[in-house]
Amino acid sequence: MEKKNVDIETVKENAKETVESVKELAKETTKKARSTAKKTADEAKKAADEAKKAAEAATRKAKQEVKKLTLRETYIQFAGQEYKESEIMEKVEAAYRAEGHRVGAIKSVVLYIKPEDGAAYYVINEKNTGKVEL
Repeated sequence: MEKKNVDIETVKENAKETVESVKELAKETTKKARSTAKKTADEAKKAADEAKKAAEAATRKAKQEVKKLTLRETYIQFAGQEYKESEIMEKVEAAYRAEGHRVGAIKSVVLYIKPEDGAAYYVINEKNTGKVEL
């Protein structure tokens, strides 16, 4: 059997180069994996935001439809004058919006219609009060 002379230093150097090559490959793979994970997370967040916006829009539309379905007209007649409740509510909502509030934030409205004063007084969400002319 023939013995081959193996240069230990060459084997060590080859092993060292292989280890360095594997380390570099691992770094590149890790960097690519992180980049891919970040892109995927960003896309997932964007999709979730879009889904949330769509759900909010659908909820708003559904609330508006329910409001339309449950609309009842009330007229107040006094001293030869006639006032429509829905028109008074539009004025109340406009006044509330003019104060810097969102009409969508209205949860409850109590109206006090006083034809003798030519005004309607309101309480919105049990805390905001005001007056509108009839």
